[in-house]
Amino acid sequence: MSMRPLFNPNVRIRPASEDDTSRLNRLAELDSTSVPPGRLIVAEVDGELLAARQVDGPLAIADPFHPTADLLALLALRGGQLAGRSPRQRRHASRSRRTRLIEARPR
Repeated sequence: MSMRPLFNPNVRIRPASEDDTSRLNRLAELDSTSVPPGRLIVAEVDGELLAARQVDGPLAIADPFHPTADLLALLALRGGQLAGRSPRQRRHASRSRRTRLIEARPR
């Protein structure tokens, strides 16, 4: 007898298309923001659009009524791949930004 996981969603990461416009607008409304500009990738779980993120930027939207942290992490990873950044470059860019923010703080 094999054991099955209690929750096994079908997750799909793909580029957003014009057909997603109304679903993206609804998602942005749920997230109390607007749809990020530029190229987007989306995360669907069992056919339901739950998160979207810019390919070339940090902006994202997600359904606040579903757990989406893992989806946003997947979107960030895939966005970096599509933008041609390696994980090392992303870490370096984050560290550089953090350093600039610390240095910019008033003393």
